[in-house]
Amino acid sequence: MAKKPPSEQFESHRKVVALNVLRLRRGLEWSQEQLAEQADIDRTTLARLETRYINITLDTLFALAEVLGVSAHELLMESDEDEP
Repeated sequence: MAKKPPSEQFESHRKVVALNVLRLRRGLEWSQEQLAEQADIDRTTLARLETRYINITLDTLFALAEVLGVSAHELLMESDEDEP
């Protein structure tokens, strides 16, 4: 099986994080603004993460994980649940 080009691999990683954050945020019934405020990040940063426009930083990964009540590792793992 051929490996994906690096750009495709990175896109799939961004997708996993984005879907996990989105799923967990919606599970809490929070708006992007509410989650961003709790995690002390800008709402536009959160929106860009959820739409896979930007990569997540380690600081943001850990801040979101803490607020969402999961480990940073869980945000990086593919979920068995359907896409939100």
